[in-house]
Amino acid sequence: VLTGEGKCFSAGADIKSRGKIADGAPGDTYRHLRRTREIGFVIMEMNIPVIAAVNGPALGAGMGLAICSDIIVCSTKAVFGLPEIDIGLMGGVRHTMRVFPIGLTRRMVLTGWRCPAEELWRRGLIEACVEPEELLPTAMEMARTMASKSPKAIQLAKRALNTVETMGLKDGYRFEQNLTVEMTRHPHSKEAMAAFLEKRPAVFQGRTVMSEQQDWNALSDDQFRAVFRSWVEANCPAHLRFMRKQRPVFDEVSEWYHKLADKGWLSPLWPQEYGGMGLDAAKHIVYVEEWARLGCPRIPDHGIGLTGPLLIQYGTQAQKDFFLPRILSGEHVWCQGYSEPNAGSDLASLRTSARRDGDDFIVNGQKIWTTLAHCANWILLLVRTSTDEAKRQKGITVLLVDMTTAGCTVRPIPNLPERSGLLRSVL
Repeated sequence: VLTGEGKCFSAGADIKSRGKIADGAPGDTYRHLRRTREIGFVIMEMNIPVIAAVNGPALGAGMGLAICSDIIVCSTKAVFGLPEIDIGLMGGVRHTMRVFPIGLTRRMVLTGWRCPAEELWRRGLIEACVEPEELLPTAMEMARTMASKSPKAIQLAKRALNTVETMGLKDGYRFEQNLTVEMTRHPHSKEAMAAFLEKRPAVFQGRTVMSEQQDWNALSDDQFRAVFRSWVEANCPAHLRFMRKQRPVFDEVSEWYHKLADKGWLSPLWPQEYGGMGLDAAKHIVYVEEWARLGCPRIPDHGIGLTGPLLIQYGTQAQKDFFLPRILSGEHVWCQGYSEPNAGSDLASLRTSARRDGDDFIVNGQKIWTTLAHCANWILLLVRTSTDEAKRQKGITVLLVDMTTAGCTVRPIPNLPERSGLLRSVL
């Protein structure tokens, strides 16, 4: 639930500081605009629904924050406006036209008219218009309803809503049907159907299930082996056992991945506070032995075995809060960007560069043998950020890079067995 503090939801641009940005260094204005733009896209594209509880004026970019949300509820004191026409700015038209009729949008853009929440409610453009003291309770009640649903279903539903908006009817419906296939492969689908048939509330496991955890290291090795073996034999899908493919892609093994995640057994070495099992070395050996004995398929494990432990030990709390749950949920699939055409195990020869540009890094270079890059959406990337070091092994930095970023390209490397797991990343 996104709301404002005090009497205003968000007044948009700070006009006093805006002039300083315009008169600043070349690129400052574009950088500021990009940040503003990306905030809206983050709200639209995040995997959980966002409810805008608009408690007062929502103007300019502040109105954009509300419109980028999935649901808008308003106080009777709320007003919406695009005052750019009166203060020497432009913006907000495209977002507004997603939600408001063209005629209303044109009136607001061309005249600067501020539309009261009651008018939007009369037109059916917002979901509620209530007295100020009822605003947050109304929004929270909606949030609680959505939070009771399957997290996986909510994630896919929001993806559908965002994607089909710009698609034709046939393509959009086909896209939704593909999401239906993905949903039916998830354990939450089976639980929802079973609950419906049994006339009971569904119980959905979240990203991690701490209630399933205990101090596994307190068990003897034989006791732990028996518990692990019994559950895996009952839950690892038969069609995935003893796969000949050494490196299956995520979609091929997602059913098994999600079962492990929902059980809390996906990351055996992570501490339990981060959703792992917290196994010691002896129990981990048992885990690996039984995994192999029962023919469990290999899952994309760069996030579990590389990125996750790195963040747990060295990451900030914000990084842990953002990345670790998304590794466990399978939302983020990682690959490893180490080797280069002229730099394998010898990192002293690494040439991919990253130059700081304000809050960003501009990255240029190539990585090779980037296993599973074609099914990953994040890469743990080694880059050279300094060329002034006496030892070439120094001056290397690890970046966590979203592979959907513009300029990141993945190309297959042709090979005799025609395997698709050998790839090159160009940045």
